[in-house]
Amino acid sequence: MPALEYTHLKAGMPITFDLVMQIQFLISMFATLFCTILMIINKDFQVISKEAGEYGLGETKYYMVIAFAAVAMQLLIIGSIGVIFCSTSLLGGLVSSLLVPVQQVFAVVFFAREIQC
Repeated sequence: MPALEYTHLKAGMPITFDLVMQIQFLISMFATLFCTILMIINKDFQVISKEAGEYGLGETKYYMVIAFAAVAMQLLIIGSIGVIFCSTSLLGGLVSSLLVPVQQVFAVVFFAREIQC
């Protein structure tokens, strides 16, 4: 994204919200297609129902967790688009990178699991 932003600035083209949305849509669509194709090749879609049955809180809550995770990811993407549009894509990349350790700390705190090395 920073390289694309740089080329648009050098060409004198304005970076509009529509442009940012189109780029983010293409990135997300490519990632979705890539993961879906690999899941079909590995036959991972058949495993989802098995995992749901083995989930400790029940099958319904398993699908609810998946749905809420998908919504949370969409909100994260919308937030990153807002950061990119209001500042630069470099800052958006830094914010995304800083969220990785925060996510790991929250996982340890909320799931109360010990880390084994």
